[in-house]
Amino acid sequence: MRQFQSRGLILASHPHLHKGYVLKIFTSQQGSISAYLQSQKHLDPLLCSPLCEAEWLLQDSYDRDLFYVREATIITPFLAIRQHLSSLQWAGKLLQIILTTQLPQKPSSPLYALTIHYLRHLYPETPHPSWFSSFLLKLLKWEGLLHHPLHCTVCQAPSRAILPGESYCLSHAPPFSFRFHHVEESLLEKLLFIKNLKDLPPIPHGQEVLREIEALQSYATRM
Repeated sequence: MRQFQSRGLILASHPHLHKGYVLKIFTSQQGSISAYLQSQKHLDPLLCSPLCEAEWLLQDSYDRDLFYVREATIITPFLAIRQHLSSLQWAGKLLQIILTTQLPQKPSSPLYALTIHYLRHLYPETPHPSWFSSFLLKLLKWEGLLHHPLHCTVCQAPSRAILPGESYCLSHAPPFSFRFHHVEESLLEKLLFIKNLKDLPPIPHGQEVLREIEALQSYATRM
C-alpha cells in the first residue's frame, strides 16, 4: 500500500483497545487525518500526546479514513508550553479550533505553517487573548471569510461589524452581525497582519473582544 512522509502536529489522542492509539494529526501535506499508532515497549509517550510535532511515515489502510503510523520522529514537543498551565490552556484552544474547522484530508500547508509559527511564539508573558485573537483572524482570512480592507461594503466607512466575507459600519450593520464596539479598526488590522508576535498589542477589554471573535469563528464554521 502507498506510504508517504509528512510533518504533523498531534491534535488529539485516544487509546484503542489497550493496543495502540488513534491520533488526530494535522499534517503539512494531507491536512487533518486520523492515524493508528500501535503501542510499543519503548514508545515515547510524547508521540501519543497532543501538542507534539513529529515527522511521520504513514501508510494507507483498507479504511480510507484511517492511516497506519509506520515510523515517527519527534521534531518539536513544545515542552516550554507544557510547563505553564496558562500557555498550555491557550495552546489547547488553538488545537481545538484546528480540529473543529479543518475538513479531513484537506491539504493546507500554509495553515500548518501558521499554526506551528504561533505555537513556537507562545510564552508565559505573551498577551494570550491577543495571541489567540490574531490567530483566529488570520484563520478567517485564510479561509476566505474575512476580507481586507476592513471597510463597510456599503459606504466604505471604517467597519465596526463583521459577517463572514463581509464587513460593515455601524450604520449599515445587519442586526445579526458581530460588532466590535471596544476595538478600533487599526487594532483589528494589526492583529490580522502582525508578523512579529513579540509585538502583539494587548487588547482593551480583551476577554469581551475575544468572545466576539470566537463567536464569529464559530458562526463561520457552521456556514
